[in-house]
Amino acid sequence: MIGITEFFEAAKEHELLRRFESRDLERLAGLARAAQFDRNQIIFREGEKTGLFYLIIQGSVALESVRKGQRVAVQKLHKGDAMGWSAVTDGADGAHFDARALEPVRTIAFDGTQLRAACESNPAFGFVMMKALLGLVCERLDATRMQMSNQG
Repeated sequence: MIGITEFFEAAKEHELLRRFESRDLERLAGLARAAQFDRNQIIFREGEKTGLFYLIIQGSVALESVRKGQRVAVQKLHKGDAMGWSAVTDGADGAHFDARALEPVRTIAFDGTQLRAACESNPAFGFVMMKALLGLVCERLDATRMQMSNQG
């Protein structure tokens, strides 16, 4: 579990959380827990059903993909970024990239099943969450497209 004060401080740093009203942030705080990762630790692997959605509150993470036996950097994430969106959308296909801590990383982690249930029980909350996740998916798509154009 993460303290409510720490959660609200972190919320100020996250574009995704700024979309929510305070009552919804309180709901999210009740679902949040702290998770930490060491330098070079794999947070999740491509195709893996992690079940967790993360908000980075300290450190940097590399999103990577292995193509033709080579590790390709897709995007570097920092404090204020989010990762693991597929866990919220049910994660049937698993993660779309590997996530590797580039330095010690602190995150706020949410169980995707619990977040989905919160979205389904409160459609207004769910609409805000899904809009936020769609923005995150678009960001990843743009980063992947840029990476592909740099390789071409």
